[in-house]
Amino acid sequence: MLVGGIRPHLYCLPVLKRNIHQQALRELVASGFSRAFLGTDSAPHARHRKEASCGCAGCFNAPTALGSYATVFEEMNALQHFEAFCSLNGPALLRSAGQ
Repeated sequence: MLVGGIRPHLYCLPVLKRNIHQQALRELVASGFSRAFLGTDSAPHARHRKEASCGCAGCFNAPTALGSYATVFEEMNALQHFEAFCSLNGPALLRSAGQ
C-alpha cells in the first residue's frame, strides 16, 4: 500500500497492524465470541473523492468479503461460528445496546 507513496485505491482505515494483531482477531472470531460481528465497511467512493489531497479511506470489497471471511473461519476450524458472526451477533448486540 505504501511502496512509492500511498495508493488511494488500497487505502483503508484503520491502517494494517502487525501480524500479532491479525492473529488475535482471528482467534477472537474463531472462539465464537458473541460480541464480534461482521462489518465490511465496503466503501465504493467516487474516484474524485478517493484521488484527492484528503481522500476517503476504504475499499469496495462487497463481491469478495464473504468468501474471504469464510476462508478464515475454515482455516481456523470455526465454520460453526460463521453464520452468527455474519448475520446474528451484530443485530443481537445492537438490540441489547438499545434497551
